[in-house]
Amino acid sequence: MVTTRRNPESLVKLCLASVQKLLASAAMKRTWNTHKNDLSSIVQSHVPHNLRQKLQEQVVQDWRVYDTVTLRLLELLFSPATSSLRLIHVRTFYRDAFVNLLPRLTGLLELSIQDPVWTLSRRQLGIAASALAAMTHLRVLTLQYCAHDRLLAVVGANCPFIQVVDVRGSRDVTDEGVWSLVTLDPGGAFLSLESHSHKQKVSEKFRNCWGAAVKSLTSKLVSALTEAALQAEETEEHEQPVTWCRCCATLTYIDLRCTRVTPVGLSLLTQALPPTTQIVRNAQVCLATQT
Repeated sequence: MVTTRRNPESLVKLCLASVQKLLASAAMKRTWNTHKNDLSSIVQSHVPHNLRQKLQEQVVQDWRVYDTVTLRLLELLFSPATSSLRLIHVRTFYRDAFVNLLPRLTGLLELSIQDPVWTLSRRQLGIAASALAAMTHLRVLTLQYCAHDRLLAVVGANCPFIQVVDVRGSRDVTDEGVWSLVTLDPGGAFLSLESHSHKQKVSEKFRNCWGAAVKSLTSKLVSALTEAALQAEETEEHEQPVTWCRCCATLTYIDLRCTRVTPVGLSLLTQALPPTTQIVRNAQVCLATQT
């Protein structure tokens, strides 16, 4: 008793360990589905949110969701008051159920998932996108190996305070996703990057459809039309400059290693961000002022 009075933290740990043991015991019973709503109500109303956060960290202390008990305990603990979630692996069998819990985390400040063997399914991607759209207070997003262009677009549009974006190893992240993160018009901005190459491909297909007798004349015509279209597009771009997202002012670190972001996308990204923003690509760190 003397020890716990002098060290309140040890008493808190002891109480949390006891609560975790009781909840885990309930999660293993066959009556779980019948009583989980009552248990959830008790936990949310009688355990302060800061202690629920500590309890959650104890439940996933190895950063893994690998069994039914862990998943059920997270179902009890997740709420809009949850401030951070860090994981390195979610077992395949539990991924759908885990993703279903993400929309509860509307007050999240940090979300970190570093699972090298997890590629989000179409359904999981849709739920994750909806969940991120509601995480308007998010500061740190780490989605190593499992990020997607669509998720970056959602973060750019809905997370104005984001500071760190780590999508290392995510092969579904491209130039389009990077631009979706930093511009209010992701589609138009990205299309302007590829307009010239796209028109070249279209004109090439167009030329191949004609016979040799009119090839030269058609080539000149297509070339003239393409040049006129490019000039009109350049004029329109000057008249309607790109509008950057609010998050451009808050981003301090972006990790793009082992993604499909090209030097073109990286160069354009640097134009949108503050001079002090660190951009990591292919094991190199550069400032946003560098091209």
